[in-house]
Amino acid sequence: YLANGSRTDRTTAEPVVTMSGNVTVKGQVFIRGDEAGSDRGQTALRVRGRLHLEDGAQLAAYGGAGKVLLNAKGGNAIELEEGSKIDGKGKVIAIGGDVLWGDGGNAISGKGNIETAEAFLQGANASKLRNSNPGKAIAREVKVTSFRQHIADGAQSEAIGADDPLLKLYWRTGIDPTPAMDLYQTQEVKPQDPEEEDPNPKKPGPEMPETEDQKKPGADDSGR
Repeated sequence: YLANGSRTDRTTAEPVVTMSGNVTVKGQVFIRGDEAGSDRGQTALRVRGRLHLEDGAQLAAYGGAGKVLLNAKGGNAIELEEGSKIDGKGKVIAIGGDVLWGDGGNAISGKGNIETAEAFLQGANASKLRNSNPGKAIAREVKVTSFRQHIADGAQSEAIGADDPLLKLYWRTGIDPTPAMDLYQTQEVKPQDPEEEDPNPKKPGPEMPETEDQKKPGADDSGR
């Protein structure tokens, strides 16, 4: 974290990659944010525009961890600027940055759409002992319409660090040259059918004529 002998912290939460305009992904692309050196892990990817995944393409983004400093927050995996989207016949994977005592990282944040064939979105777990906030699968206003999905928020857990039950989902770049893509399983999501109209709707009955008692003055003033 030191550069040229300076004690200034040069780490940043700004994204590893920022894409603008129309970009197409072919094959496999893996992006991992850096570990938090101060407050929050680094965001892996920011999208400004349209990111299109070709048929069979796989994009995996991992928010930077918050584990060097005990209370650091996990980074976001993907941030969508307003009106942006990720679409196509490929698969997007977003895993929020894992932590020790800080708040867990989010998988997807921002305002936009995910319209891919598959989407695996997982928020990070957080410490139950410290009452930290788990990461969200979807933070803010992101609409997901992928045909196959795994969308899960993180949870408060007493098992953190090396005991984190989500640990196997993270790409350990110093150990594995590529992520284990077979871990990111999704399930088919059936589109919601529009509400069918009742073929025999109930018709309002005819108004009943007033009785002689109701016609009398003061008949409606029963509470007086």
